[in-house]
Amino acid sequence: MSVDMMIAVQDAVFDALEAGMPAELATVKQHVPDDFTDDLVTFGEHDASEDNAKGCQAEIHTIEIFSIFHGPARRGVMTIMAKVRELLDQQPLTAPGIYISECRWLSAIAGESDDGASYTGLQTFEISVEPEE
Repeated sequence: MSVDMMIAVQDAVFDALEAGMPAELATVKQHVPDDFTDDLVTFGEHDASEDNAKGCQAEIHTIEIFSIFHGPARRGVMTIMAKVRELLDQQPLTAPGIYISECRWLSAIAGESDDGASYTGLQTFEISVEPEE
């Protein structure tokens, strides 16, 4: 029987970010209200594909993490992004019903937002996961 693991992976990532992100640095949200103006970490795309190398149900999840900094310098968003990487890259993530064998940082990009008053960052992580036995 096959198990859907996308929700569990998202929950594991959210829990790690929420538990470790200092409140004075950024707020972690799964859904962002339209009028939200604080510095922020949230989710982007989440993709899952089969990992045929394992010989059992195993998946590779690619998940994007957005960071938003409202301030005068790119350094602010890069500081938030550094904390996100510290909390996720090669760290043990857990969620009920799944085993996450690895969370690996793949890439990052930071730039000025269209509004000219904030900076955004996008990081991509790859997560290897299988159902808990």
